[in-house]
Amino acid sequence: MRTLTNYPTSNVLFPNLAQWLDVVSDKAWNSSKLLTESHNIAAMNVKENAEGFEIELAAPGFKKENFTLKVENNVLHISAKGEATTASKEEKYTRKEFSYQHIERSLRLGNQIDAEKIAAIYTDGILLVKLPKKVEIKPAAQQINVQ
Repeated sequence: MRTLTNYPTSNVLFPNLAQWLDVVSDKAWNSSKLLTESHNIAAMNVKENAEGFEIELAAPGFKKENFTLKVENNVLHISAKGEATTASKEEKYTRKEFSYQHIERSLRLGNQIDAEKIAAIYTDGILLVKLPKKVEIKPAAQQINVQ
């Protein structure tokens, strides 16, 4: 099993896997957006195994409730939004700090992925998305009698 890492340098991220998985991230290919919004693009690893593919997205600081995953027009959309607020009040001073995080990725799925069985697990800042391959049902051998 080998690990593939996404580097937005060309339109073909994984040439040997391009037949079934066309990874698309509109922001990664638009260089002006890449420079201004690169913090919103989560780092990603893709692994292939006998059952399918696994995507690991680096997403530290989120909770599993922050994630939204949906498949629409054979494209898997992954996004997460998080917000944290800290407030303290002392005798004469009031201080309030907040932060906002947002990440997103879009991946075009090929015909070999079973979209109905996609699963996601969030552990220790890594979102693991499992993309199982469709089980190919081969027709049974048919015996033909000679007359």
